[in-house]
Amino acid sequence: MIRKFIGTSIVAAALAALLLVMPGQHSGTAEAQAGTIIGGNKPPAAGGFGTFIYGGGSFQLMVQASGCPAATAAYFHNKADGTFAVYIPGTEVSVVNAEIMAMFPADNIALGTIFIGRCV
Repeated sequence: MIRKFIGTSIVAAALAALLLVMPGQHSGTAEAQAGTIIGGNKPPAAGGFGTFIYGGGSFQLMVQASGCPAATAAYFHNKADGTFAVYIPGTEVSVVNAEIMAMFPADNIALGTIFIGRCV
């Protein structure tokens, strides 16, 4: 009985310490990050690749946040099978983006989604 109480007390103390150390989040944090790059590296605008974490929102907002020209940019999302789904904003052929659009229905990319972007 004493051993169980001591174990419970240690867990409670550890949780209390974590709450003191961890900063609190405001309820509007996710909304404030939508349409922005929240981590990683944007692709260099002059050309090259960058891996970044997107704050969520539409594909159009992601392109704007990356700073790449829409006419020549490409974005890659790593699928679970190790291959990539590609988004090419400058294409007029809808089948090119069909796979990635199906992964993010209603043009709604979730907060924290990782992409590789390429500016040309």
